[in-house]
Amino acid sequence: NFKKYDATELPPALIGEVSFYNTGTILTSTIKKENRFISPSTLEKTSNDFHISKLDFDQPRLQTNNLPKNMYATIGTAIHNAFAAWRIEKITADRIIAISNLTQRMQLNGYINEAELDKSFEGFWNYIQTKFAPTNIIRELPLIEVTPDNGLITNGIADLIVETKDGLILIDHKTFPGDFETQVLVKGNEYYAGKYAPQLNMYKQLLEKATGKKVIAMLLHYVVQGKIVEVF
Repeated sequence: NFKKYDATELPPALIGEVSFYNTGTILTSTIKKENRFISPSTLEKTSNDFHISKLDFDQPRLQTNNLPKNMYATIGTAIHNAFAAWRIEKITADRIIAISNLTQRMQLNGYINEAELDKSFEGFWNYIQTKFAPTNIIRELPLIEVTPDNGLITNGIADLIVETKDGLILIDHKTFPGDFETQVLVKGNEYYAGKYAPQLNMYKQLLEKATGKKVIAMLLHYVVQGKIVEVF
């Protein structure tokens, strides 16, 4: 299912060697530059067709030490990258050093406790192992499809794919540092978890088409709050 394309095979907007699940659609280099992309993460965040449910995952909240709103995106990128490189097999001290180097590089010193973040990752990892008994775990998986009749590109990155004997579990990390109970769980709130349903559903469609396997669950992992929400 997994295919690697080099730069000579990719359209101009995708130049550079990348790896992704191939949906079976042929890529071309003649795609128009106007309105050629759909990014699942930017889909309109409204849907009345989906519901949410909090899972039995509960960790201490990460302290973000008065993080200003203009740093939300930066800390989100840092946490995503930190988990992508994080490995349970490494000793704790080395994992914390790696996270610390990343946060310093991104000028987040003092906004987050690296040891707490490492402990959060470990708790999440252990929960996934116990809850779902994965046969394989794939991090930061690029997904792409080109619509044959109009050349429209749909592409994005699935944060975490958990393969089980029953199917695939799609997990998207969210780093919103606000209140979980009064914002994330409240329908109509700007930060309501259900607003991510169109993004997750698009990833679900791409994954199922690419792999031939069924996505059996779509989850949002709220890293700062230490919670997991299922969208269905």
